Amino acid sequence: MTLIEQQIEWRVNMRILSVVYLWNLGQLEYNAMWNRIFNIANQLNRCGADVDIVAFVSSINQVLNLRLRENIPENDVGIDWFYDHSMVCELAKRDYDIVYANLSVSGGILAPILRTPGRSSLIVTDFHGIAEFEFPLIHDLANVVNYLKYCVVKTLESKSVKLTDLAVSVSYKMKNMLVGRYGMEPERIVYATNGVDFSNFDLGSISSTELWELKENLGIEDKFLFGYFGGFQKWQGVENFIKAARIVKSDEIGFVIGGLQIKRPVRDEKGSIIYLPKISQSEIFKYYRLCDVLVLPRPHHPAAEVAAPTKFAEYSAAGRPVLATEVGDAADFVRNYGSGIVVADNSPENLVRGIEYLHSLPKSKLAKMGYRSRKLAEKEFDWESVGKTIYLRIEESMGVL
Repeated sequence: MTLIEQQIEWRVNMRILSVVYLWNLGQLEYNAMWNRIFNIANQLNRCGADVDIVAFVSSINQVLNLRLRENIPENDVGIDWFYDHSMVCELAKRDYDIVYANLSVSGGILAPILRTPGRSSLIVTDFHGIAEFEFPLIHDLANVVNYLKYCVVKTLESKSVKLTDLAVSVSYKMKNMLVGRYGMEPERIVYATNGVDFSNFDLGSISSTELWELKENLGIEDKFLFGYFGGFQKWQGVENFIKAARIVKSDEIGFVIGGLQIKRPVRDEKGSIIYLPKISQSEIFKYYRLCDVLVLPRPHHPAAEVAAPTKFAEYSAAGRPVLATEVGDAADFVRNYGSGIVVADNSPENLVRGIEYLHSLPKSKLAKMGYRSRKLAEKEFDWESVGKTIYLRIEESMGVL
């Protein structure tokens, strides 16, 4: 077989092990992390690769393992307790061309031991969060056990940077962080942000009648709506958005906040704020379109600066203006595309100013912002384009091109 024939065969049969190590059992729930993992795996499969997804958990709690399978029935995910080592040993025997580590900690723990013995499998690490920054926001470092875990996390993250052959950076600011803080060479990094499946974001799929009926059911049919949908971690900035909503005096303005652990909609005592339960992926687009403006109230913090919120890509795909804070790539995108406004920070006072300004704009200007949001999403956040970018850089790193 000639070299060219070998390269063609490799491209068709490229085998990728997509792996993640879960420190936090809450990660077993479907979230933005899993959304990225599965979408990238699907796109790599479409490019001709054969991708297996495996999750290792730090607890043997089988109930949570089963919950993961129920939440993601369409995906075949291997799950094992890491300290059992049986799946680790089995996977290490398989002939994988690439070990694709999701999250830096996974790269530090799993990538070295899952490389196929006797061959130099490429290690790709997807940096879509920096645990060193996120860990102190979740855990009290005054606790000795937590502090020791934090030290381990930092060590593994540093190890991952050194071991990886190709780093996938979720944002431009993440790329700058990897180069400036961790000393990674720029040529070892490929930018590949979070994307959107546009088949689920068809602007013509929801009628104005449906949206009106939804508003009526929620009792907010007469309001100019600002919406937030997503997580409630400290780096999301939701607390200050709620404070801002309570400060706003206009009876014409309402707020929708989705993603809480509740069973049914709840109205705030102020009357203009509606809290919603977690909304399924199949329904979320409708709720985005329900709002006149979508809000990204993130605070200034390293964890937020380097992130690329999935919600921002989806907000943009929904064709609505975005109120963003001066944090991360999102602020640059909103400013460059004119798809909303950017306020200096997420202080309640600045958020109120942004809310009142957007409410004062004529409908024609808001519509233009919404149009630009959609164009931004189509150009920057298409999963197919993201997947091809990663695939081509993997080929290049393997010396195929």
